[in-house]
Amino acid sequence: MKKKISSFLSVVLLFSSLVFISNSVQAVVDNDASIVKLYKVCTVNNVEIPNCFTTSASLMSWIGNTRTVSTALTVEAGPGVHDFFRCSDTDKLSIVGAGPTQTSFQGLHASNCFDLNVQNITITNSFPAPIYWIGDGSSIWTNVQVLGDIYAWTETNCGLITKRPVHKWFSSQLWSKSKTVFLASCSENWIFGSELVLKGPSFNGVKNGIMVRAATGENTYPEVHLYGGNLRVILQDDEVYSGMNAVKAGRNGEVHIHGTGIDVIGNNLNNNVTAINAVDGGIVHAAQSAFVMKTTGNGKLIRISNIASKVMAPYLWESDILAKGSDFVSVNGADSTTETVCNNAVCIPHSLIYTDSCTANGPWYDISSNSCR
Repeated sequence: MKKKISSFLSVVLLFSSLVFISNSVQAVVDNDASIVKLYKVCTVNNVEIPNCFTTSASLMSWIGNTRTVSTALTVEAGPGVHDFFRCSDTDKLSIVGAGPTQTSFQGLHASNCFDLNVQNITITNSFPAPIYWIGDGSSIWTNVQVLGDIYAWTETNCGLITKRPVHKWFSSQLWSKSKTVFLASCSENWIFGSELVLKGPSFNGVKNGIMVRAATGENTYPEVHLYGGNLRVILQDDEVYSGMNAVKAGRNGEVHIHGTGIDVIGNNLNNNVTAINAVDGGIVHAAQSAFVMKTTGNGKLIRISNIASKVMAPYLWESDILAKGSDFVSVNGADSTTETVCNNAVCIPHSLIYTDSCTANGPWYDISSNSCR
């Protein structure tokens, strides 16, 4: 009887060992793998999924310390909230999620990564921003939602770059609650069909939708190109602030916006709102875009503020803009509208051009009458 029991235990132990070995073999990550998975659970029906990681930390460790090849790598990120992820000195890395409502990361920072390709995920706040780019590199972002507190995107260490980084965005959403949605200090950025929104309590009283400028002491030339989509800066009720700009460019910075809706929405207080602010040699080119600007009381609508810079943004307003009188501010010659003038039952449309030398009936020069309105 003891012999039979012993034989039975031996068989059980042997079977268990085989199962363990089998599962271990499936759980081993191929160090030459071109596709790996980042899942919250790496088993299906008690069987290990091959080339699978359950934490961002273990995946980063494998990429940086264990992987034996430098060829393209795709990370398939499954549903769930994943920890912070950093791409460091890694080229041709793709991170593909199950969709922005399914897959999220608590921050995605990059340092000297070329051809980073990120798709179908949400990236939430991590100091100083959900996406924080350091140094050289290039990237493409598609169907990505970015939810930040201070910034959605920012970058640093621009003085160490060997070539201007290039980043491209497609069909994405970038949101910030308090300071700036997109801060570019040295990179070239192309944003297509995407939404950039700043809405929430202000940070030190300053709000900027897009801010493009070289960092102090750095001779870099950042650019942002925004095509299609929408750029919105929105104040909360009762919020007092010291600056509000949809676009601000300075210190070698350039912004090009075409075919885009630009909304600058004040609140219930007498706040000034500014669509385009160019300072210290900044350049803004914003032709073929639509502007929506709202404020209350004596707050001013400042479409263009240009201090020692260059702004190319002609715009034709509907005649409703005339009601703002001197509370509408721009630069001479950049804004125009029309007004129908009737005399003895004969009504003729007049073309008006913005000029600050006209004050009595608003800053508008009537081309038809060759005089101030």
